[in-house]
Amino acid sequence: MTITITELPTDGKLFYNGVEITAANNTINSANWAVDRANLRYEHNGVDNDPTDSFKIKVGDGTVDTPVQTVSLNIRPVNDNPEWDGVADGKLSANVNQVPAGQPQA
Repeated sequence: MTITITELPTDGKLFYNGVEITAANNTINSANWAVDRANLRYEHNGVDNDPTDSFKIKVGDGTVDTPVQTVSLNIRPVNDNPEWDGVADGKLSANVNQVPAGQPQA
């Protein structure tokens, strides 16, 4: 059986066996798709304002292919930890002994 990715997602990436699929019309050969489909992974680009994405596939048995079908994805936001932009190690430090400007010193 073959699975051909005819159109890539616009808001994410597809991976098969950990390798990014970078071009349309990429064909995956599979003797057992029930097992191999777990190796096809989608990764959203992280933009939270677009909760949907899709890609297109066709399936073949070596003789004939199905019509192209759309795989539609609904992206659910994840409540993940905030990140600091522009801080190399993701940590922010402050001098706790420093008196804020305009405050009397003890």
